[in-house]
Amino acid sequence: MNSIKQKQIHKNVTDVQGDISNLADLDRLYYTVKKQKGRTDVLFKNAGIAEFA
Repeated sequence: MNSIKQKQIHKNVTDVQGDISNLADLDRLYYTVKKQKGRTDVLFKNAGIAEFA
């Protein structure tokens, strides 16, 4: 997440892109948040589908 978007949301938000069905991505999510913040308070999973022209 670029710094402008992160500042607009909140300084304590960590953006980690991945596939929720991929266990390696979930492990990366956990370790990224643990390293940066020390713990996970809330985990929000968002799925999006887009068609590009």
